[in-house]
Amino acid sequence: MKRLVSFLETGQVCRENISIISMVPGMLRQVQQFDNLILLVLERMYKQAEPIKHFGQDKKAARKALVEHAVWLSSMASAYAHYIKSYEAGSGLGWSYTSLYRNWDTRVTAICTFIHKKLTAHQEKLKDYGIKKKDIALLDELIKGFEKLYTAPRGGVVRRSVQTEALKKDIDATSKLLNEGLDKMIPCFRDYPEFCAAFKESRAQKKYDNPKLILEKRIKSFYLAPQVPVSRKRKKMPEESLEVVNVTATQNA
Repeated sequence: MKRLVSFLETGQVCRENISIISMVPGMLRQVQQFDNLILLVLERMYKQAEPIKHFGQDKKAARKALVEHAVWLSSMASAYAHYIKSYEAGSGLGWSYTSLYRNWDTRVTAICTFIHKKLTAHQEKLKDYGIKKKDIALLDELIKGFEKLYTAPRGGVVRRSVQTEALKKDIDATSKLLNEGLDKMIPCFRDYPEFCAAFKESRAQKKYDNPKLILEKRIKSFYLAPQVPVSRKRKKMPEESLEVVNVTATQNA
């Protein structure tokens, strides 16, 4: 977080003194790159801070519907297997609601998929036991729907991990540009002591009692400052990002 606050403070100083910086084309190009990196870091932080959708209630309802349907079908199929005295046909169908429901998500899916295969193999004979093709098709739909719900959060975790890794690289790139670029060119502006002093102050290490509050203020101040002129279209941060962008700042800056 300290590095990001410093970036924003330095970025604000550069934006507010862009008329002075523009007199040195090399410095202007460095500041344009620095400004774009700050915007990119904020954008990544916003994306990373987007909450991973939790499907707790939906998943619970989907599991209940799947298990109830699977137990009913397996019960009818088990009765058919008993009638024809076939151990093979009845194998793996003796599930009660409780015994099936209490399994892990992947296990529930695997069991129901097995039941579906059994039913499909004997679907013509099961008509006499009240099981229609649409009932077997519904079981397949319920399996796929449940599987989609419990795998969705994993995708969110993967996406967040990708954003975290990219964010670290962007922060390091921004820091490197400051240390090896902007800092070394500041002596070019010795005739503008106020700008040099403000830049030096922004680069100084500071301690804050409420870092998150300071970060939020720095973000707002940065966006309110005059924009750095660029030759290509700039990316604009959504307004709501200002409210959530500090969620992950402590972990990544």
